[in-house]
Amino acid sequence: LLAQGKQFVEDLIVVDLCDCPGVPFVKKQRSEEMYEAITLAIRDYYEKSGRSHGVGVPLGGDLDSALTLALAVDALQ
Repeated sequence: LLAQGKQFVEDLIVVDLCDCPGVPFVKKQRSEEMYEAITLAIRDYYEKSGRSHGVGVPLGGDLDSALTLALAVDALQ
């Protein structure tokens, strides 16, 4: 592995193949990768839907509602 871009965000990597020592591979926790993938999907859906105002998130007070709210906040901030 010579280079690796960031996951789930736009990134640009330029590699000089004549003089490239390689980059250390950083393995993220699976739960962190899933969280970033879901927030990317929410952000993309919101932007592609053409909405220009806020969103409503129904909350029931349980753990699922808290996770849904955290995902929405991270995706849309």
